[in-house]
Parts: sequence; structure tokens; C-alpha cells
Amino acid sequence: MRVGARASKGCLTFSVQDEGCGMSQEEAERIFAKYSSHTGGRGLGLALSKRLPERLGGELGVESAPGEGSTFWVVLPFETVPEPVGAATAAAGVPSAPPASRPRTCSRSTGSR
Repeated sequence: MRVGARASKGCLTFSVQDEGCGMSQEEAERIFAKYSSHTGGRGLGLALSKRLPERLGGELGVESAPGEGSTFWVVLPFETVPEPVGAATAAAGVPSAPPASRPRTCSRSTGSR
């Protein structure tokens, strides 16, 4: 298993790669869907996990192929925040930093792996 993290273009990307059996494109698309099983279970884990980064302006997904393992990844927007203004700086009349803008939208195509 390999775990990675990277910052690029205002986005943070985290990934987890395994060397398991992998899955087809059809299976990879289906794992994020909500479902109910005949035993009464509800498949909500990955469906809910996918919604959280989307609500934050990011994305969650998987790349996989049968026999080649899988890489799950999440891309999230971030902004750097300036250092807080100290009391001496504020007393000297130096203006404080502007308020943070809305988070940008990040996707697999804008964030790097």
C-alpha cells in the first residue's frame, strides 16, 4: 500500500494505492452509489464519503483496473492564510489581512495526484 499527499494550484490531493485485485470501470462507478442489501444493510459509506469533498468544492474518486489494484483519491481546495497581525503591528496602523475568499473548486483535472 502507498499513501500520498500533494499540494498544487490551490488544491490538496491525498491518495491511497493498493496492489489488490482491482476492479472494472463499471464496478468503480458503482461503488459510490447508495444501495440496500437483502440482509438489511445500507451501502452509504462511500456515497456519503463522496458527498463531503464535493460540498467543500473538491472531489473523491478511484482509478482501477482488474488485476492492477486501485488508487482512491480526494482533492480538496485550500488557501494559505497570512500570519496574524501582532498587537505592535496593529498599534502602528498597519492594516490587517483581507478576509479569506470563498474556497475554489478543485477536481482531479485541476489538482495533481
